[in-house]
Amino acid sequence: MTNLKDISEAAHDLRHKIRRGTQAAEKGDVIDLLPIQGEVDSLCNALAALPKDQNEAVRNDVIGLVDELTNLSDKLNQGLLIIKNELKDLSERQRAVSAYGKAP
Repeated sequence: MTNLKDISEAAHDLRHKIRRGTQAAEKGDVIDLLPIQGEVDSLCNALAALPKDQNEAVRNDVIGLVDELTNLSDKLNQGLLIIKNELKDLSERQRAVSAYGKAP
């Protein structure tokens, strides 16, 4: 990935993959982000190698990618909060059952 077109296409593809991950997270599905990490790393390396005068050409692509990553992060954090609360409720129910005997 050495030219602007390749970098722009890679950012666009990543945005779609991340958006699909966000949609899966919204449904409560398990998602595997490991393959995406390698693509993000490659894109970052390509962006770092760009001459400064070409940075502006991919600026919107990068901003869009960061927005998608932020949305995904927000959805994952919401899911973690739900799980945390469910585990807390379960723990409280288990303590109540232990304190008052077996459940009917």
